[in-house]
Amino acid sequence: MGFIVLIAIIVLGFYTRTVLVKKLNIIKNSWGYKHKRKSFAALFYIIILGSTLYIVMYQDTNFFLLFPFVGSIVNITFSIEQYLFKKEEKGHILYLFDATVWLLPGITVYLLFY
Repeated sequence: MGFIVLIAIIVLGFYTRTVLVKKLNIIKNSWGYKHKRKSFAALFYIIILGSTLYIVMYQDTNFFLLFPFVGSIVNITFSIEQYLFKKEEKGHILYLFDATVWLLPGITVYLLFY
């Protein structure tokens, strides 16, 4: 039952994202992300390095549980960067939405499987 809920959240997230892109006329970016400031790039790498070190130091950490929360934090930092430096392109709305989509499966996994 829990897997069906997870799949439904992910499918609804992707569908809602495409509706947001069409409705708000947001320009689609490529798969790669290019930082506007070096400080945000450093923050991104600190988050990734910190989560990796946490997994290595605490061997019993469940990566399946940690990954959605790390993805949500990364998307929130991308959203803040987009809002500060490229507000007119409305990319920050998509990154904030993606952070929510990452957070919902994380909470669902925690509640249903642990």
